[in-house]
Amino acid sequence: MASSTLVVTLQGLQIQNLQKVVTARGIDRVLVVDTPAGFSSSGGIAAVQGASSLRKASAGSATEMPVELSFAFAGGDQAVTLSPAAYRALDSSGFEFVNDPAMSSFSSTIVLEADAMTSMGRGNPNYALRYNPNGAEAITTDLGAGTSSAEAASLQKALASTPLFNGRGQSLSVSPAKSFADAPTVSVAGGVANGGLLSDFAGTIKVNLTASEFSQLAKAK
Repeated sequence: MASSTLVVTLQGLQIQNLQKVVTARGIDRVLVVDTPAGFSSSGGIAAVQGASSLRKASAGSATEMPVELSFAFAGGDQAVTLSPAAYRALDSSGFEFVNDPAMSSFSSTIVLEADAMTSMGRGNPNYALRYNPNGAEAITTDLGAGTSSAEAASLQKALASTPLFNGRGQSLSVSPAKSFADAPTVSVAGGVANGGLLSDFAGTIKVNLTASEFSQLAKAK
């Protein structure tokens, strides 16, 4: 099913009042694109753990929105290693890998653009929404949909050429044809058993698991 998708980095996921962007833009899927190292960092883990707050219709509201949480690796990595804490955080927060290089599931694609964030934040992108509390739409850019082959080709090109906000003075680029392609094979540092669970994120990734690790997990159950 096509979704209005907000594409952000882990840094973008942590900006003040991101919920206003989700509400104002009618977002029903948040796609976090970053590096394996970013997801395994302490800041990345905290961002993933806090992402569930985006499911709320408004700040402080108990009303839930059907916001999906997805992730992808910016470099299109096909074999990655995550820390045990990152692996657990992604699983417990309900993240799934997005496998859609044709971008047919993107009814609209909203991004936190690095240049726009800096401009709206008066040189400090972290304050873009503080200075513009009603500017949730102004700090984002709609790159379009991928519901037809022509639109998808245009969207892939637009997203690849639009640097995403990745912290003050930093940006991150993504290549949809690689980043949203085949399911990656994920290893957990120290072994899957060290992560304390076995999850393929609803069948969206492959897990590097040895026979001895499987045995360990089975005994732990």
